[in-house]
Amino acid sequence: MNGTDDRQADEGDTEGVPANNETDVPMRPEDKQYFDGIETELAEAMAVAGRARNQGKDPETTVEISIAKDMPARVENILGISGVANRLREL
Repeated sequence: MNGTDDRQADEGDTEGVPANNETDVPMRPEDKQYFDGIETELAEAMAVAGRARNQGKDPETTVEISIAKDMPARVENILGISGVANRLREL
């Protein structure tokens, strides 16, 4: 993940994930590198899972896990109510 949100098309369900990096906070370069590495590995794992599902080796055709960048996005994904994440961030 390179800090842009072009990953949204690749990762399956990303509803509730901020599209403009609104969850970005200032951090040390080594911390940013660490989190970027986690996001890269996550994208790779999601791609592998998607390819496996496309081969028909699982009854489900899509990867069920939704990706959330922060707690408000996770709450929105769980509740399934659009707009909850933005409202939580406002509070």
